[in-house]
Amino acid sequence: MRALFFRSAVSNYMPDITVPFSTGVGAGYNTKIRSLESSYSLTGNKGNMIHRESISSLLKVDRNKSAYVNLFRLYNSCSNEEFSCYIKDNFDVVIFTMANFIRKGTGEEKLAKIVDLIDVPLYVFGVGLQDDLPRDANVLSHEAVRLLRLFNDKARIFGTRGKYTESWLHAIGCNNAVALGCPSMFVYPKNIVSSTPYKCNDKSKIITAGHFNPRLLSSDEENRSHYLMRLFEGREVSYVFQSELFSFKTLLNIDDCYDGASCTINSAAINKCVSSFCNIDNPFTKYYYFNSTDAWRLACSHYDLYIGDRIHGGVAAFQTGIPSIVLYQDLRVKEIAEYYKMPSMSIDKSLELGLNAAVEEVLNQGSIDKFINRYKVVYKKFYNIMVGEGFSFVNESDIKQAIFK
Repeated sequence: MRALFFRSAVSNYMPDITVPFSTGVGAGYNTKIRSLESSYSLTGNKGNMIHRESISSLLKVDRNKSAYVNLFRLYNSCSNEEFSCYIKDNFDVVIFTMANFIRKGTGEEKLAKIVDLIDVPLYVFGVGLQDDLPRDANVLSHEAVRLLRLFNDKARIFGTRGKYTESWLHAIGCNNAVALGCPSMFVYPKNIVSSTPYKCNDKSKIITAGHFNPRLLSSDEENRSHYLMRLFEGREVSYVFQSELFSFKTLLNIDDCYDGASCTINSAAINKCVSSFCNIDNPFTKYYYFNSTDAWRLACSHYDLYIGDRIHGGVAAFQTGIPSIVLYQDLRVKEIAEYYKMPSMSIDKSLELGLNAAVEEVLNQGSIDKFINRYKVVYKKFYNIMVGEGFSFVNESDIKQAIFK
């Protein structure tokens, strides 16, 4: 099977040249944060790397004849007929992994045109709402609605990240949408079902991710940046940047702010900025920025606990098997957490309880058992639907041991 995967999961440039047996080059080495902006544009929010790589990692495909393809660039380079023929001649299936793109103000005209031209089996996963919207298609742009209807009519599988989005899509007439979760949770099942209870203590090594940017930090009103800092008061915690790093404008062109070998940002420079924005004691002593999922997971494996309000920061931790808690303040994170029954709670409640009590409440044996049992149920649902479509899995033995044993 020759699979086209929509949008890249890696920070390699896609060359304009068409030399056979070529591949894109990496970002190159530079110690300025500004140098990371170009490679950031290849994937966008670094959480995208986690969910986009998942299907390509899971499925048995002809890897020499499969590819991540920037469909926008391909579409712009040729006529509509050439575009359709190119895909049909070179690929057997097209697979989209999406995220929370259903939101007010989103225009998806070009993507709708692209989907309309695809004439091979189409599969879509991870579609989700950005916010809790009225159940009325009129709240979205005409182009966004057209795209959703194309997914509904053309996709062999139209997967949503949770039940709420499934229900919302059914309400606007997209009745083929089915809740399957985020496929990133299916990549390392043995590690995920190895989750165990955990009690936090003063020596716990903690890694987190959230929304940590100057706009929120300098706000007079308490917000998710402040809450995360207060939750870890008196601790030394490591923080993973996903998209907000580039909002630290004064640091972008300073030498020695980024170390590509360790994927770390100069903590002294960041913390000096943070102290100028707010007077909360900053618990973050190490900052990461990853250009690869392998580096991300490797870093997570050196910690005792993940607790944060970025869903794919949590997924990266789940994939390594470390105890993890997903915090939420909006529908995006809450919907996935509830679908899998992940150890989770609202940011407000975690702050009310305090770190140790919050961890004890959601990482006890009962909660872990509930999570693992639910995980096996949703994994079987995903697996059976995929097998029914003729797909095979790379990690078949792991699935059998972790899920069907």
